[in-house]
Amino acid sequence: MVILSDPVDLTVAPLKDLAVSLYFPGQTGAPTTHTIGLHPAYIKEGDVTGQAAMPDAATTQWYYWLEGIDIAAPPPLR
Repeated sequence: MVILSDPVDLTVAPLKDLAVSLYFPGQTGAPTTHTIGLHPAYIKEGDVTGQAAMPDAATTQWYYWLEGIDIAAPPPLR
């Protein structure tokens, strides 16, 4: 099953990191996983979406539930 979110209008500078927070208020069942994460993922109980820091969060290199982010960027300058 593929689920897409609504488009979000964000301005992000090229080659900058982007953080994505996910919160599920109930049981989800087994998550999809992507085992070759290139950056750490942080896991904390409760709704901590939008927090700048998550003290005592568990870390993993696996990505759960998120496969990718599609970006609509302007064409390159010539």
